[in-house]
Amino acid sequence: MSISGRVGNVETRRSSSGYEFDVTYFVKDADIADYVPDIGELAAWAPETAYVTEYRKEGLGDDWMLYITSAPSSSESISVDISRKPTPEALSAFIQKSYSQSEVLFRKEWFGVRIAGKKDIGEEPFLQNSSGVYYWSNTNIDGNQAVEGDYIFNNATVGIFSKKKPEDTNKTWEEGSTKGSAVYTRAPYNISDSNASLKLIERSVKTRVYTVTYYTMMRPNSIGEFLGFNGSFPSGMAPKTATTYKWKAIDQSFENQKDTNGEIWTRVTRKMEAAPGNLLWKPEMDIYNYAWTW
Repeated sequence: MSISGRVGNVETRRSSSGYEFDVTYFVKDADIADYVPDIGELAAWAPETAYVTEYRKEGLGDDWMLYITSAPSSSESISVDISRKPTPEALSAFIQKSYSQSEVLFRKEWFGVRIAGKKDIGEEPFLQNSSGVYYWSNTNIDGNQAVEGDYIFNNATVGIFSKKKPEDTNKTWEEGSTKGSAVYTRAPYNISDSNASLKLIERSVKTRVYTVTYYTMMRPNSIGEFLGFNGSFPSGMAPKTATTYKWKAIDQSFENQKDTNGEIWTRVTRKMEAAPGNLLWKPEMDIYNYAWTW
């Protein structure tokens, strides 16, 4: 499982030419193509509107340190000044891309895991009759006897031991326990034993959010829903990693903009979230029947 993310805070520098903003990322090799920015790309991480002016990557074993610099810019090749009416040609050619981060909590249910309670570890009986007192005893996901608060696989085979009386110290084992294994059916990603560590259970992992903005002559009610997972992207609008089922649609918004001829254009902003690391979204989790449209 690859985990990449920002190192430290954004730094601000001032020179004779104005302000510049620097950020540093630690990037796993599998993620580097997705993290390297385009020159002129909107730097969503900067404290004010700024665009990438340069970057440098430095090898760190099999991984990378990525250093990115951005600066404010009024370049018409990067942005459209909506304080005045832009030309139809400028609106038609406009595409703005930016990246930000979000966090994903890897829930225990995604691994088929629950938390051990007192009954799981032989501290409270589940049955008491004339033959004796019976207790459960489970093995945790590491293969050791569970204590309260440990993670236990849902398909673990429970062990059973008995005592004549609750206060007895002698135990008679009726059945042994086995730890079971992970089951990923409830995970939204293609998690497997080979690409995800059990150490991720109930941990937050950073992932990327990609936003693209463009203009169209279509009206909002004709554009259609922005739902489901990605298939293909239109020319020029794809993120750096455009593998099918890498991205999930999370938001779409519209604004009106008049051009110099008085024609109304629709400014479309679409936001999508990547499956973290080298994971993909599961096709079967797409309740919209692969309804990604552009």
